[in-house]
Amino acid sequence: MLERLVVNNLPYQVLGFQSRMREEFLGMVLPMYPNLKTNIKAVNGHRNQPAECMNSTMYFWDHACEEKQGRSPANEHEAHMVVALSKWLLSEGIRREEISVICAYNGQVYE
Repeated sequence: MLERLVVNNLPYQVLGFQSRMREEFLGMVLPMYPNLKTNIKAVNGHRNQPAECMNSTMYFWDHACEEKQGRSPANEHEAHMVVALSKWLLSEGIRREEISVICAYNGQVYE
């Protein structure tokens, strides 16, 4: 949507200040937002530290399992991977309310 605003010369503003993204995520968006400033106190708070059983607060997985196509894409293999990781985090003492799973598609949420 943002791309359509820019391409069609509609008014827009670029993100200039943020208070939520951790440094490992910021590295991916800085090429698009080179002047982005961060509220370091907010970002480096205890809620943004990795769990003791993890080395990082963010991971990316890669696999070759195809998505089911439909109204909204879904991937059963990915869903099983997330469930397995969630179970492992729970076994490591992470509380349910401390685990968030973000899905790009509604189909994946339902999967």
